Amino acid sequence: MPGHGLTHQLIIDAKSVTNNDRLVSNSLNDYIAINEALALGYPSGLETDYAGASGFEYNDVLVQPTSLLPSRPGATSVHTNLGECLDSSLLPSSIIAHTELLQATPALSQSTYPSFRGATVSRGANNTALKKWEYAQEYGPRVIWPPEDRDNNPDFDSEGVMPVLSKSIDTLVRTAVFEPVFQEILHFYSTYLSRIYYDYAVVNEDTMGWILERFKLSKAGKYAILATATLFRSNYEQSPSTRSLRDHTKELHAIALKQLDLELNSIEVSPQAKLVALEEMTRYEYFANTSSNYFPHLTQSASTVREILQSDTIDLLSLSGNDTHDIRCFAWCDITNSMATSRPTLLNYESNLECTQHFDWEDAHANPSKGIEWIYGCPDVIAVLMARTIALKHLKISKEERLSRGAKLEQLIFGWRFRPTHAKGSVMRVARVGVQEMWRHAAIIHIHQAIFRSDPTHSVVRDSVKNIIKIASTLKPGVNPDCFLSIPYFIAGAFAISPKDRYTLKSRIIGCGNEPILRNLAVNLDDVWARTDSTGRFSSWSDKENSAIFF
Repeated sequence: MPGHGLTHQLIIDAKSVTNNDRLVSNSLNDYIAINEALALGYPSGLETDYAGASGFEYNDVLVQPTSLLPSRPGATSVHTNLGECLDSSLLPSSIIAHTELLQATPALSQSTYPSFRGATVSRGANNTALKKWEYAQEYGPRVIWPPEDRDNNPDFDSEGVMPVLSKSIDTLVRTAVFEPVFQEILHFYSTYLSRIYYDYAVVNEDTMGWILERFKLSKAGKYAILATATLFRSNYEQSPSTRSLRDHTKELHAIALKQLDLELNSIEVSPQAKLVALEEMTRYEYFANTSSNYFPHLTQSASTVREILQSDTIDLLSLSGNDTHDIRCFAWCDITNSMATSRPTLLNYESNLECTQHFDWEDAHANPSKGIEWIYGCPDVIAVLMARTIALKHLKISKEERLSRGAKLEQLIFGWRFRPTHAKGSVMRVARVGVQEMWRHAAIIHIHQAIFRSDPTHSVVRDSVKNIIKIASTLKPGVNPDCFLSIPYFIAGAFAISPKDRYTLKSRIIGCGNEPILRNLAVNLDDVWARTDSTGRFSSWSDKENSAIFF
């Protein structure tokens, strides 16, 4: 297994296997249960090596999350009692009980943290349980966040933005009035900012004020963002409370769903507020890998965007202003969802690329009021060209015309000159150039998948796969910008031929972070490869009927 630092080895006896097996569901695909097991057994992630026939040897490492939140007289703790702060009329008793439990839980230490050291594996241990542990080693969480000594760790804040964010939070705490539960959102952004926004250096002193405005605009959006914040904690904090955190996340999502129905059916709620709620909802559902909710909400978002714009067409390169933020986020989700499902986009995308190429168009990734690159990492022009590829695939024209237009699109992607990247440090600046090139090659592979119907042996496809792997080798796994690259890794992985390349790209997907959506992508890669190898012909990720995959 590819390691990310410290090697962990676990020695467990039959009794330990049985006890921990209760945390792992009967379904090997139940990531949530696996994550709970690993939260107890692998607090530093999932780097394991076999230590002979007797089993594993385990090394404790405890990573305590901290906060950038300023203190003030009467300020509420980050772990505030959510049962007191949220709308009690909407809260089930289980949430209140959960939050009381969190407050009563003492801080973890080496003496209080569960340990399996010293146990041994019995030869009679249940084979199913061992298989589940093997599955956990393959798909379980690997990324520790926040990293140890984060004040001096460049992986946490390579851009030196945290002092600005801390000042923004301090100003907000001193001047704004907000309900105590918003402290949880402040903690969320102060801890996971570089995992939320690709170019997180756009943060300024007004950022948290803008987030507070969104938080107040919609109750459904409020509960959805709280669900996302709690989900991130459960994915990364690696604490014994993982199970209760996940239960709490589901409760918050359930409340958000009920509130969303009320808001969508209310004429008193503005379309903009509805879109904020839907955007926060789909963001949670993406990270949580709940496609059954994600797809319907994306469709509802399309209707809301259509109502706001009074049009079926979005010019992604011309949209500007904070009030277009959710429209731009929807556009990205619409485009990537269509790439995953090979279905038409819900809205149309038209932009004048010539203006972008020849005029002094401001870099979108440096301006939070424009584009999506600063959020997701994909150059805006590449997003538009991928949307054109999708539209071409579904256009009712002759095969010859489709191939001719596809060739022009391919040349446009190959020849596009990206704007210079912005970063304070040389390492990050070079890394972002690599990210732009990685998206270029992902778009090329997508054209060959959607238009040319090429197989993995095609020379252009093969070269793009190799280039993505080479660029990936220069990026540290699991941190910014790598944590935003699961889609290029997946697209390249679907066309990978050799076991080495397949292993590398699947490992890069899982190594992006601890979100369930990443495990879903890895499982779907296994499925693509199995169908390709069993039939002797290339099987695309979109060939499977009723596929639940989404990017």
